[in-house]
Amino acid sequence: MAEFGLFEIHIQLLVYGLMGGVVRVFFTRKATPREIIGYIVVGGFAANFFAPPLLMILTRLPELMMQFAPWPLAFVIGMGGLRICKQADHLLSVTLKHLERMKE
Repeated sequence: MAEFGLFEIHIQLLVYGLMGGVVRVFFTRKATPREIIGYIVVGGFAANFFAPPLLMILTRLPELMMQFAPWPLAFVIGMGGLRICKQADHLLSVTLKHLERMKE
């Protein structure tokens, strides 16, 4: 797992992210079936795409010059995957609105 492409699927990261999404479902009260599926699926995909770059950053910091196992990080990202994606969507929409106003 040294080099990471943009659209690579890492099965192990995906599975740990899915498991993090499942754990998130257990912490959610009165989740609808749509939310349950969303937590699990988005958790898996978020872990698959966010864990590799974060691992590269964490292993290059001088204060943290130790090897990180990708599995716990993927699990934690899977738990917060839906929230991470919602915040990224919000940030992107605010940025695009700001850029549109600047163009006018």
